[in-house]
Amino acid sequence: MEACCPLSFEAASSLALTVECSYDTKAKAGLRVHVISSYDGITYNNIDLYSFDIYFKPSQTINKTIELTPKAKFIKIIVENLDDSQPANAIKAITTLGN
Repeated sequence: MEACCPLSFEAASSLALTVECSYDTKAKAGLRVHVISSYDGITYNNIDLYSFDIYFKPSQTINKTIELTPKAKFIKIIVENLDDSQPANAIKAITTLGN
């Protein structure tokens, strides 16, 4: 998690978050996206502010966009692969901040 860049909400009131990945032909499960928050950008809560699943289709690239209006000053995104037997490939997280 230390390698994740924090997102600051000091000048934004909303966030569109898109997560995309490609699944292997033998995939059996998708991804879970965890959004955690911090008041200072250093110490993060260990309980999700938000979480959502990205469903899967073997051999396909899937994406999902959600809109968030967090009250926290900073957030980080953690992507969890729910498939213990196959990797998720080409994972991208794209954020758009808004006012």
